[in-house]
Order: sequence, then C-alpha cells, then structure tokens
Amino acid sequence: MSAKLIPMLKTYAFADEYLITDFRRAINHEIVKAIGRGYYSFDGRCKAADWTFRNIPLERPLPQCLADEYCVRWGSSPKPDSQVLHEAMMETDPGFLLRVMRALKETGGAEGIQEFHERRYEEHDRPSQNACGKKHMVWYMESETGQFVLDS
Repeated sequence: MSAKLIPMLKTYAFADEYLITDFRRAINHEIVKAIGRGYYSFDGRCKAADWTFRNIPLERPLPQCLADEYCVRWGSSPKPDSQVLHEAMMETDPGFLLRVMRALKETGGAEGIQEFHERRYEEHDRPSQNACGKKHMVWYMESETGQFVLDS
C-alpha cells in the first residue's frame, strides 16, 4: 500500500537531506526490494510517486524506479485504462508521467518487460556499481534526464 511506502520515502528523503549516505542506501535497497516483490499495491501509487517527485532529487534512481514499476504493474489494476490515466494526470507531478512515457518508449511497453529486470535501482559506490553487471542510471543535468547504461 502506498500508505506504507510514503513513510519509507520520507525516511529516504531525510537521510538524503542530512547526508547520511549509508542509511540512505540501506533505505533505498529496502524500498526497491519491497517494490520488486510486489509488496505495495498499484492503487495509491500515484500519491507515492507524486510525493517522491516533489521531495527526492530527480537524479537519484528511486524516482525512476517508481516510474518503471508503474509501467510494469499498470496492467494489474482492476480499473479501466482511462481511469488509471485520469488518476495519474490528476494526482502526479508531470515529471513522473514524462518518465513513464519515456520508460514505455525505451522498453517497448509490456513486451519489453525484461529491460526493467536489467536495470538496477539500488545506489552503489563506484566499485560495487562496476562489479554489478546490471544497468545503472546516469543523470544528465543539461537535459534533466537519466539513462540506464552498463557502466558510466
């Protein structure tokens, strides 16, 4: 449920604001793990995404994780697509929707679901990132976009 996700996101934002790097990475890892296991339901996801995009630096992997997870789980909503889209437009930051659109384009939508599994949303130090073997997000400040690459 997003009601349980938002306190974890607030904890992450606290650790980020006060430069508690190891704690921030640990919270990031727990959030990504819980999302990957489907612990949070699709309903209410927009509120969590909106909070994230307004309070967590966009160059962090976590905002992209929520956008990608939205793409993956969209089909699990019992609501019609038109209602899901309307809720997303009304309840989320426009940056979230742009990332969702970009992720769907990059992966080919539902058919490209494997691409999401090749991405890594946990934060690593440089040696761990190089040894990981998955794609990590690289943030480009000029265009305010992130791309997933094997090494940066």
